[in-house]
Amino acid sequence: MVYLFNSSFWLQMTSVFITAGSFIVYVIFGHLLPKDIYGNYQYLLSLGAITSAFTMSGMNGAVIRAVARGYEGSFLASLRIQLLWGLVPALGGFAIGGYYLLHGNSTLGWGLVLIGMFVPFNTTFNTFGAYLTAKKDFERNFYYYVIVNAPYFVAVALVAFSLQSALALLAANLIAQALGYYIAHRRTVNVYKPHGAIDPEMTRYATHLTFINALTTIMGQLDNILVFHFLGAGELALYSFATAMPSRLGIFKNFANAAFPKYAERSHDEARSSIVRKVIFAAAVTLGLALVYDLFAHILFILFFPRYIDAAPYSQIFAFVIALSFSSIFVTLMTAQGRVQRLYIYNLISPFITLIFEFAGVITGGLWGLIWGILASTLVNSLLSAVLALW
Repeated sequence: MVYLFNSSFWLQMTSVFITAGSFIVYVIFGHLLPKDIYGNYQYLLSLGAITSAFTMSGMNGAVIRAVARGYEGSFLASLRIQLLWGLVPALGGFAIGGYYLLHGNSTLGWGLVLIGMFVPFNTTFNTFGAYLTAKKDFERNFYYYVIVNAPYFVAVALVAFSLQSALALLAANLIAQALGYYIAHRRTVNVYKPHGAIDPEMTRYATHLTFINALTTIMGQLDNILVFHFLGAGELALYSFATAMPSRLGIFKNFANAAFPKYAERSHDEARSSIVRKVIFAAAVTLGLALVYDLFAHILFILFFPRYIDAAPYSQIFAFVIALSFSSIFVTLMTAQGRVQRLYIYNLISPFITLIFEFAGVITGGLWGLIWGILASTLVNSLLSAVLALW
């Protein structure tokens, strides 16, 4: 618990910084951007996230596990593999983007071209965070994430003030993050000069994690895709504002990131002995945050997001999703322990649970149906992860 407090402090500081920066950007968006422009921007971000599922997305988890076990050379070795793997989604983005351009949709066309150019680069050079996590250097990780995110916040804010274009917002987002990730990567290499043995299991394990995570990553964007296609860009903009602030309340992911190196070092019995107590504690804290948020949600929307005041009731209900999102801790335990079979089971079943609840919700109840569907699927998936991780 002392280790978790010290390490999660810096992870929480990272969350505080990102939350503060995101809040300022959302305030700017909430005053300036029409719903159709912001909805199209969010849809492009979802396409970018789906594209990232076809990069070597599991390499970060494999690098944390390898470096935590003493294979320092795995960090730099992973970059070459990731860049090579990134050619597949890059070419896919160019091809699909070209298709849209030929059919007159310049926003999606050029958006996918930009995604094909930058997403593989960004998902490769963000591995510095995995290396620093494995080294338990959470303080330096915080400062480097400031380097990554500060230019992004400034860039998208300037575009919102000047151009008010979904495509320009995407370009500012991707380019600013690419510069930040590369600078943070170079600083990590210069400070630690990582070298040494390479984990012979790293590539195989990263491939497993990539395939395991791919469907989950795609399904993670299912809500945005469903809203955009069935309800339109305006409703997607409302949904995005409804989920933006509650999504920052969760602490499970930070606990999971802090615990990963410890779980990798311990036996399964040792790692799971106290995990339930930690999950209950984190759930209670998050539930308290959700209740406090609900008291002030309407006031916050009136003051800061006047164009999107209709999103406030949705946001109040969505806040309780975060208190149920404890699956990340149990998935981290399985990942750190190398329990590939159980990870496959979870990541094959949970996306279909999400699909069933969210699709049924949006079809039968629109945006309200989607929110309740997300609540139900989050609870079921979290319980499933607990069962697989503990027994």
